Amino acid sequence: MRRSSSILLLLLTVLRVTLTAQTKTTQPADPPKPVVTVSFERNAIRENDAIQVWIWFTNEGDQSLSTVTLHINSPASINWNASECAQWTDNTPGLGNQPVNIASVGPHQIRPIALCAKSGSNIDVGEFNILFAFDYSWTNNNIERHSIVTAEKQLKANLFGSDTVAGIPIALASFIVPGLFFWLVLAWFRPSSTNSLALGDKLIYSVLISLPLLLIVNWLSPNTGTGISFAKLGLYAITGVAAGAVVGVADWLRRLDKNRKATKAQLVQERNEVKMGDAPEVLLGKLLHAFSGYHNPRAVLQTADGKRYEGSLAAGTDNAVAIVGWFQLDREKITSGNKAEILTELNEAKRPLDLFKLAQKYTLTIEANDPVKVIDGNAITDLGLALPNNGHQVETLDGQGSKEPLVLV
Repeated sequence: MRRSSSILLLLLTVLRVTLTAQTKTTQPADPPKPVVTVSFERNAIRENDAIQVWIWFTNEGDQSLSTVTLHINSPASINWNASECAQWTDNTPGLGNQPVNIASVGPHQIRPIALCAKSGSNIDVGEFNILFAFDYSWTNNNIERHSIVTAEKQLKANLFGSDTVAGIPIALASFIVPGLFFWLVLAWFRPSSTNSLALGDKLIYSVLISLPLLLIVNWLSPNTGTGISFAKLGLYAITGVAAGAVVGVADWLRRLDKNRKATKAQLVQERNEVKMGDAPEVLLGKLLHAFSGYHNPRAVLQTADGKRYEGSLAAGTDNAVAIVGWFQLDREKITSGNKAEILTELNEAKRPLDLFKLAQKYTLTIEANDPVKVIDGNAITDLGLALPNNGHQVETLDGQGSKEPLVLV
């Protein structure tokens, strides 16, 4: 009995040791946790710039890490290469989207990695988190396992080495530069509509004007990229200058034409103003121009002492008043030139002013038809009467007379 108990105790002890050994053998070891340290030469990059980056990958575990691979996640405007910046020539392509193969790292080893970050002429402006992700593997009980360790570093990208241009954030420069240069060029032409705009209003309008200009630029040059660059800002500025010049020249031509017409109208008005000493035919021409659309008019001139004159047309200025009677062109007295042609043009004339112009063109004689009359007395006066304006009143009524001021007989 005692011998049987000893054998049973021995079997239990052996079974316990075996199970403990199997448990220790099948229990997985803790995964290795490498340490990543990242150092930037500086934390800001500008256009056409390069920054040296150093990374130390430290394996603090007792297991060897194999197939260590580095993946870099950064803005598309920044390219990377696994070398020092001094060794990266223009003929050497960058990594693009390709990872960096670090190979294996033994236990308690430190693997330094040299990287170079380089920007082009177009750059995405702002602050970015650059992600460095290391994918690595190790073997445990003949089983390959994988894990990842990451590190992040902030990098600021700007243009001209500054966050702003003339106090304007670089990120917003493209929305202001075209309109700003538009206003600068337009101000050189001095349009009257912009004189009352304050500087703050012009800044707001710069944004509004920049939007359609940007659409035009992107439509004409669809491959300008999404970043910002000195060349792109220059293109935007040139677009604003061109648009400002087009609008400025158009406004200048409009104002020039307006002033020319106003000057011409002023000269015509001065030329057609009645003056003391004008002959009756001269007064007739001036009044026909003043009332070119009137037919069968009747005019009345009333002096300050109450005397009233009646004629076909009358007008006044601050210096003089005038009234004329009725005139005629006698077709039988046309002796010079091609009479048939002249008569054809005279018959086709629709206004008394047209007859007057034809008379001047062919030097025809304008004769009296009916002189100015004195109302309430029927006294016959001259064909034309011009008086100093000493409070006299004149009035010309369209369609109130019995005949035209100038007729063809």
